[in-house]
Amino acid sequence: MKNIIVKLLCSTISFFVMISCSSVMLQDQGRAKKQNMDRVIRSISDQKILGYVEELSSEKYAGRLSGTQEYKKAAEWVASFFKKWGISPAGEENSYLQSFSNPYTVVFEGGELAYHYDRKNLNKKKYYEYEKEYYPGAESGSGAITEEVVYVGYGIYAPEMDYNDYQGVDVNGKIVLIEPGVPVSPYNDLEKYKKWSHYSLDLYKVKMAVAQGAKAMLYHDLKVNPNTDYIKGFLVSHVGDSVVKDIFSGTGYIPQEAREEIQNHLEPSSFETGKLFTVENLTEHHPKGIGYNVMGLIQGKAPEVRDELIIIGAHLDHVGFCYEVMPGANDNASGMAVMLGAAQALSKSSVDLDRSVLFIGFGGKEQGLLGSKHYLQDPVFPIEQTTLFINIDMVGSGNSLKVFGADNFPDFWKAINKTNNKTVGIDLIPEDLNSLERSPLDVDPFYKKKIPCVSFRINEVPEYIHTTKDTVDKLNPDLMRDLVYFISYFIIELSK
Repeated sequence: MKNIIVKLLCSTISFFVMISCSSVMLQDQGRAKKQNMDRVIRSISDQKILGYVEELSSEKYAGRLSGTQEYKKAAEWVASFFKKWGISPAGEENSYLQSFSNPYTVVFEGGELAYHYDRKNLNKKKYYEYEKEYYPGAESGSGAITEEVVYVGYGIYAPEMDYNDYQGVDVNGKIVLIEPGVPVSPYNDLEKYKKWSHYSLDLYKVKMAVAQGAKAMLYHDLKVNPNTDYIKGFLVSHVGDSVVKDIFSGTGYIPQEAREEIQNHLEPSSFETGKLFTVENLTEHHPKGIGYNVMGLIQGKAPEVRDELIIIGAHLDHVGFCYEVMPGANDNASGMAVMLGAAQALSKSSVDLDRSVLFIGFGGKEQGLLGSKHYLQDPVFPIEQTTLFINIDMVGSGNSLKVFGADNFPDFWKAINKTNNKTVGIDLIPEDLNSLERSPLDVDPFYKKKIPCVSFRINEVPEYIHTTKDTVDKLNPDLMRDLVYFISYFIIELSK
C-alpha cells in the first residue's frame, strides 16, 4: 500500500511538473514570437523607407502618371517586393496587377503664356515664367490661341440659384479667366455650400467654358492637376497671382475685391478685360491608356475569420510631367513607402494573422479616384467582408498626422489611439471624413459603400504639392518610420 501511494505521489508530481513545464514553454514561445515580431518591425529603418520614396520619385517613372508605361514600371517595381516577401498575388490571372481603362495626356515643352501689352504691335509680349507664374494644363488640348481674356468669376452657371457668371459678357472664341472653388464658404454656411459644392469641380468649369463657346481657360490655381477631361482643341493653363494682376491692371477692378464682391452679394462680377493673351500648349492625348492597381494578399490563418479582410492602401500614381517631372515624393511616394514597410514587416513577422490583409497601390487617384472605384467593382473579397480600409496619403512631412474617419468610426479610433499610445506615440489628430479642408481621397468610394475606413495625412499640406518641388529632401523619415511601426502593430492587434 505504501509503495502504491508513493507511486501515485510521484505520478502526480510528474504530471504537475509536466504541466508547469509546458506552461513555461508556451510562455517562452509567446515571448520569443513577440520578440521576433518586435525585431522584424523595428528592422524597417527610416533609411529603408526613404529609399523607397527616392526610387518612386526618380525620373525613370516620369512622375508616375497613371495610364503611362512609366507608371506601369513603378507598379511592377512594387509588385517585385510583394513577390520577394512571399505575399500572394491578388490581381488578374495570378498576377499582382489589376487593370482598368485610364486615358491620359502628356504635356511637352515648347508652349508659352504671353501678354500682348501693345495691341498695335503684337510682337511686344511679356512672357510668363514656367512654374513660377504658370503651368500648362495637364489635360489641355494642343495648339495656340491669341485672343482677349474675359474674367468670368467662378465660371458657374447655376439656373436653380439664378446665378450666371457668363451673363452679360461675350466669351465666344475667347480666353476665360476663372477662379477655383465657389463663392460660398463652407465655414460660414455649410448647408448653402452643399448646394454649390458640385460647381467647384475643375471638370465642371472646363465643360461649362466649352459650352459657352470659349476656346481657352486660364485657371487661377498654380498647381498641376490631371483631374478633368481632355477636350480636343480647348487649351487650359494654370496661372498665379502675377498673371491675374496683369489681366486686371488698368481695368478699374482689383482681383481680391472682385472675388469679395461676388462672395458678398452672390452676384456675378464678370467683365471683358481688353487684354490680349497668347496661350500655347503642346500635348498628346492617349485615349486608350491602361492604369493598374498593384495588389498583394497575406491570407489569414484562422478558419473562422480568414475570409474577413483588412485593406491597407495608398495611391501609387502622381501627376506625371508637365513638361518637367513632378516627383511626388510626399504625394504619394511617402504613403507607398509606408505601405511597403508595413507589408514587409507583416510578411516577415512570426506572428500569424487571423484575418486576411490586402495591400493595394491604387492607380488613377489623381485622375478621379479611378483605381479605388475600379477595385470596388471587382473586389478580391466580397465588399461586405471588408472590416476596415486604412488609407495612407501624403504622410511624409511635419510632425503630426490627421486621421480622417476617426470621428465617423469611434471604435476604430479608440483602438488606433490605444495601439499608438502603447507603441510609438505619434501625434494623431482625429478628423471627420466629411472634413471640408481635404481634397478627394481613395477612402471616398469605400465610405459611400459603408465600409469602415480611415485615412492618414499630414496635418499641414505644403504649398509645393503638385509641383516640381515635391522632393525627397523635404520629408521627415522619422514620421514615416513611426507610421510603419504603428500600422504593423495595429494590424496584428486588429487581425486577432
